[in-house]
Amino acid sequence: MLQIISVINWLQAVGFLLVGGWIALESATSTGGVMQVTLGPVSTSGSGAGLGVALGFGLVLLGAPFAYLGAVIEKGRGRGLQTVMSVLAFFAFPVGTAFSLFTLYALWFSPLSARFEGGAARSTASRRASGERSDAALDEVDADAIDDAWPEDEPAYAYARRMADAGMRAGALRARLRQGGVDPDDVETLLGAVGLVRPGAERARPTARRAATPGPRTRPPAKRR
Repeated sequence: MLQIISVINWLQAVGFLLVGGWIALESATSTGGVMQVTLGPVSTSGSGAGLGVALGFGLVLLGAPFAYLGAVIEKGRGRGLQTVMSVLAFFAFPVGTAFSLFTLYALWFSPLSARFEGGAARSTASRRASGERSDAALDEVDADAIDDAWPEDEPAYAYARRMADAGMRAGALRARLRQGGVDPDDVETLLGAVGLVRPGAERARPTARRAATPGPRTRPPAKRR
């Protein structure tokens, strides 16, 4: 989805650049052609030519935000500016309306919204209760490409490191560790140790190694009857 949005932004930026550059160039070099097309039968001499050049440069500048969005939207940035542009495009029925709805869905309601800092911060509280639903939804994209089998003789830390190196995200790895019987507190420690959770990652690494050393997995103690 983000690739499609990026391509459309680049196309709009190139369109503004070509149209604006053509108007500015023709207004500066000809004697009436462009101004007659854009502003009616007005000569490009004097102030008319200057107005045509200003109009052309204005269109070129209008393409700058689209060029910026085309460059950064796939990197998880520029969601606010893209939202503003999408709202403005909503009134250009039908193509602008369709693009606007598609973009707003991709940026705010699809699983890809977790790539943006605002979406991640907004859903922090719900992620703890739902087991990282947003990250798990993102993992569905490449889950089939990861062999998540957990051998019985493999320590929890070694498994977490192997999955992190394979590209598994924090939400999916958290769920798999919990399914394997790892204590929730130890799960967070392991995620920090392999670099999937930022706070205290370096500090938690030695603890995670020691917790994983005694056995293949760290399981909660059995309840006494």
